[in-house]
Amino acid sequence: MKKIFRVFIVLILFILIIVVSCTAMMNKEMEKAKNELMLVEDPDLSKVEDGIYRGKVETMLVKAEVEVSVKNHKIISISIIKHENGKGKPAEAIVDAIVKDNSTDVELIAGATMSSLVIRAAVIDAVNKGIKAS
Repeated sequence: MKKIFRVFIVLILFILIIVVSCTAMMNKEMEKAKNELMLVEDPDLSKVEDGIYRGKVETMLVKAEVEVSVKNHKIISISIIKHENGKGKPAEAIVDAIVKDNSTDVELIAGATMSSLVIRAAVIDAVNKGIKAS
C-alpha cells in the first residue's frame, strides 16, 4: 500500500512539474507576442486607397481576422470576421474606437489587452494592404 501511495505521489508531482513548465513557457511566448504587437506601427491613412481590405493576425492563444472599409482616407467600418480568444470578447469594442477616432492609436480594452492588440494589429494589416505603391 505504501509503495502505491509513493508511486501516486511521484506521478502527481511529475504532472504538476509539467503543467507549471508548460504554463511558464506559454506565458513567456504570449508576453513576447504582446511586446511585438505593441510595436506595430500605425498606418498613414492618407496613403490608403478606397476599398475593403482583410487583415489577419494569429498568436498562440488569440486569433483575429477583420474586414476594413476605407473611403476618402477614413476607416468607415470594421467587421470582425473571426476572433478566437479566451476571455477577450470585450476587446471587440476596440473597433468602434478605431472607427470613431479614424486611428489605430486607441486605448486598449482593460481586461482584454491581448485580444485588443491582436484585433488592432489585424486592422493595421488590412489597412496596410490599401497603401498606394509609390
